[in-house]
This record gives sequence, C-alpha cells and structure tokens, in this order.
Amino acid sequence: GPMSGAGPAVESPLLRAVAERAISPSDDPALDAAVGRLVAVAGDTLVGLVFFGSRRTGAARKDAWSAYDVFVVVQAYRAFYEALRRGGLTGKGPALMALVSGWLPPTQYSLRFEDLGVHVKAAVLRLDTYRRETSPDRRDHFCIGRLYQPTRLLHCRDEEARGQLLEGLVSSQRETWGWARPWLPPSFDARAYGLSALRTSMRW
Repeated sequence: GPMSGAGPAVESPLLRAVAERAISPSDDPALDAAVGRLVAVAGDTLVGLVFFGSRRTGAARKDAWSAYDVFVVVQAYRAFYEALRRGGLTGKGPALMALVSGWLPPTQYSLRFEDLGVHVKAAVLRLDTYRRETSPDRRDHFCIGRLYQPTRLLHCRDEEARGQLLEGLVSSQRETWGWARPWLPPSFDARAYGLSALRTSMRW
C-alpha cells in the first residue's frame, strides 16, 4: 500500500507479515538488558535498533563468540557518538567516528556488555540513509540483503520512528523481488525464493 513518512497509510498483507515478525516478543533477557543500557545512554540520538542475522534466526550458537547483529539507526552521527562517549560505551573520538560514518555507512561498530555476556556488532547509519538504502534508490544491496531476512525491532524512539523502520523492512522485502526473480525457475515456492534471494545477496 502507499507509504508516508510516518509509516504505511494503508496496511498491506506484506506489512502485516513483516510487522508480526519484527514486533514479536524478545526471548533474550541479556540482550534486552544491553538494549536498555544503550537506549539510556544514547537517548533521543537513537532512532531505533533492528536485530537481524544468525542470532535472530537461531542459526548461530549462543556462546561468547557469537555477536548480535544490529542495525543502529541514528538521527545524527556525531551526537550519537558523543552520547556513547559520555556514557562510557566507547573510548573512540566522536568527531572521527562521525566522519567515517558519513563517508562509509553503515559503519561497523563493536559494543561489548561484558557483564551480560553480550557483544553487539552494530551497523550504524542515519535514518535518511536507512530509508534510502532500503528503497529503489539504494547504492548497493548491503542493507536489503540483510533486512529481508527475519528481523526484530528492539527499540523505536516513538511511533513515527516505528513506522519508518517498518517501512524500510517492507521495502527491503519488495526490493528483493527485482534481483532474485531472474534466477528462479518458472514455478517456485517460498523456500526457493528465499534461497535465491540469499544467494543473490551474497554476490555483492
């Protein structure tokens, strides 16, 4: 259905399916505690957190070597990194990190919560970049190649942010069709489609 800045104007079956999966309850108290700390430190500089990857799907073993893959969507890079520095979650310089993030988003950033046994492998990007990279105007397949897989919204700053993050997830699902369909046979099922999309995403 048509989309707006605050989220979908008309609910579609695809939106319902994506939302049911993305807004499902968490079953990981340690991750929830780490998210709570990050949100408390980052405050309004943080738009939302999108959990994806093998820990989300359950394919990875839950051990000290398995990181949580999370898209960290922010309003502005420097303000976010300054908040992390003030909160003691990083020793890196905010100015340098903001420069790197502006030049090469999403920026891979390690956040460790040692007492919780949680290692977050953060992919930091601004909201406007998230929206572009989940749209037909994206520069590459990096974001949609990860966000079309099972995800969970760990945090949304407000309802508007929730709508915008969901819109990006729905768009990621739609956008896989164009680059996965040419590799599919005339007749296929959901599993074949998913495997084709996954194989295609690994080529970039």
